[in-house]
Amino acid sequence: PNEGDLDITFTLIKKAEKIFLEAGAEIVPISLKPLPDNFWPSALFILEHEFFAGLNEYLKKSKSSMKNMRSIVEFNNANKKETMSFYGQEYFLSSIAAGPGKKVEGKITDDIYQEALTIVDFSRNYLDTVLEENKLSAIVGLTRNTAWKIDYRTGDNFENGWGNGALSAISGYPHITIPLSMVDGFPTGLSFMGTAWDEVNLINLAYSFEQKNNFFPEPTISKN
Repeated sequence: PNEGDLDITFTLIKKAEKIFLEAGAEIVPISLKPLPDNFWPSALFILEHEFFAGLNEYLKKSKSSMKNMRSIVEFNNANKKETMSFYGQEYFLSSIAAGPGKKVEGKITDDIYQEALTIVDFSRNYLDTVLEENKLSAIVGLTRNTAWKIDYRTGDNFENGWGNGALSAISGYPHITIPLSMVDGFPTGLSFMGTAWDEVNLINLAYSFEQKNNFFPEPTISKN
């Protein structure tokens, strides 16, 4: 957590701990090692490379008049007032640049992609090591920091953002998040993460916690 939301973060963690202990669970505090410097740049490159290839493949087979990502970019450019009144299309442009067969700083993007894919095995080994060394049934933590309001001027507040789901997403391992509590009108989640093929275990754990917590928030419409 960041310094700005430490108090609410620990309050939420204490709430979850209390429910676990009342249910008879054993809590094992763990410290996670920092990720290597290339982790996030590699993750972003994989996302962009696969987004470009995957979207093009989908559009090619679709009934849409736009058959590739470039045609979407051109459409947005031609209709800026309607399509980009608040935000641009930076990720479309960076995904095109990262697509198969391109060059980035003198390197072929396909080679960069293969190098970046090493973080998949890294993520799997990381999670498996934490689970095995600490003899855990699952890794549990807040899904991410408390939600922020949509800001059309500055966009998402990534600077103060953090989360616990990236390793599961990149490794392809199961990850369940359920509502834990409400903070300033926004729900916060609790994540249950495990190893490969551990869905049944995680579903049982998450469902049991959900029943004990008895928190099922419904969306409301606010004029603010």
